[in-house]
Amino acid sequence: VSGNFEINDSISISYVGYEKLNLKIEGQKITTRQLRLDRKLLKAVKVQACKSYENSEYSNLIADSSDRKFAGVSWLGASNSKLAVMLTPSVANGHLESISLWLKRDIASPKSSIQAPFKISFYEVIDSSGLPGELINNRQIVYFPKKEGKQVIQLDTLNLRLPENGIYLVFEYIVLDKYKWSFTYLDKEKGIDTTVIGFGARFDGVFAKQFLLAFYDYKTDHWFFPGNRDKTSADRIHGTIKFSARIRYCREKIP
Repeated sequence: VSGNFEINDSISISYVGYEKLNLKIEGQKITTRQLRLDRKLLKAVKVQACKSYENSEYSNLIADSSDRKFAGVSWLGASNSKLAVMLTPSVANGHLESISLWLKRDIASPKSSIQAPFKISFYEVIDSSGLPGELINNRQIVYFPKKEGKQVIQLDTLNLRLPENGIYLVFEYIVLDKYKWSFTYLDKEKGIDTTVIGFGARFDGVFAKQFLLAFYDYKTDHWFFPGNRDKTSADRIHGTIKFSARIRYCREKIP
């Protein structure tokens, strides 16, 4: 504190969390004083409505019993396409802790393709259509894979509660030229060689009832289900990506 004080002036200094300091000016010299913590103040209190939590994990890894193979989702041609996975809550009022998915390298792609980073965002489910609606959370997760196989992505810092009708997790590759690749094959119908441009890694697939897929078309600016599907097919066996989700929910509330 500085000012034009006169000898014998009294000043009082106070600050939240510290004891008040009273001083009397006795001369023109500069003095230094330290404020002392106010021991009478209470320590920080954490308020929560739940006494104990429990984690629940569900997945489509068992799939169906038909032993059919679904290759998954590859980014061919349109490298900036969006893939949405519908996640319905396994328990009421749960919070999404983490998700897992499986990446595989396509036969024609280089080893570096597996390291292409992608963004994860979260959208509401439109009740009437079952398609993705408005963005739920402005925060995005950017994930950098290192190798093939299972990818565990932590989401607990978002404190994202699952609505009763579920949410969509939307995946979109970040377009970087070094992760593009191409392969050429013989188009038997046309009798000519055709070159296809690919991007990044493939999200490994499975046939299962959980985790219905939707795609976003940048040209028409709308979401759509693959094939002739609609929201009524969400509880039927369909091709989707291998996926699991870990959810934290309140096991015992504080009375």
